[in-house]
Amino acid sequence: MRFFAQLRYNFRMRFFGPFFFGEPFRPFSPPHLVALALILAANLLIVWQRRRFSPAARRATRGLLAGLMVLAQVSFIAWAAYVGKASLQTVLPLHLCSLFMWVSAVTLFTRSRRLFELSYFLGGGGALFALITPDIGMYNFPHFVFFHALIGHGALLTTQVYLIAVEGFRPGPRAVRRMFASVNLYILAVATVDALIGANYMFLAYKPDFPTPLDYLGPWPWYILAVELIALVVFYLMNLPFKTEPRSRKDREGFLI
Repeated sequence: MRFFAQLRYNFRMRFFGPFFFGEPFRPFSPPHLVALALILAANLLIVWQRRRFSPAARRATRGLLAGLMVLAQVSFIAWAAYVGKASLQTVLPLHLCSLFMWVSAVTLFTRSRRLFELSYFLGGGGALFALITPDIGMYNFPHFVFFHALIGHGALLTTQVYLIAVEGFRPGPRAVRRMFASVNLYILAVATVDALIGANYMFLAYKPDFPTPLDYLGPWPWYILAVELIALVVFYLMNLPFKTEPRSRKDREGFLI
């Protein structure tokens, strides 16, 4: 019995513990590349088969993607509570991707054009960066945090591809201006919350204590301004594929729900 108890303890510590016993996560390591390849394959499959999605397949896909994002968020809160890291400073859905996993899940079921535009630019753009440079600290494969980050952000990005390729959603006119204004308003709101509760959501108070691309963007607060400029460029690039498309009547009339 003691052997099995020790085995269960080792399993919990290795896969769900507060620390990772092994080589820390490195971007583009073999597990990271495999995860990225699987996500890319799923997105290419959706685009390739976009005209063959039956109503039942659409419902199933929307349910699967929404379920993965909700599960990622709920399971992370449960894990943080399990290891004693759950607090107002760590589990509120205020990081951009955390918030837009919930928003995208709602978008999948409501098929709201208003929410889609936010989900596409803010959620999809954030997910792309988060997949390339995951914010998971030391946690590497096969720890829970590794799976949480790659599955959650993978589902967030795939949701945008699905809504565009299968459901036919498109950003509306002047979308980049609205999204840049929206992200700045959101930054102000999150910065206020950070100041009130002593948190560091969206890394607005200081850089994370592990290597990230923010290290190359200067000290606080200049790295925040640099990220905003990068976001503006990314928004324009994300909008480019739709610039030459004829706008539908719904798009012209203002994102009817």
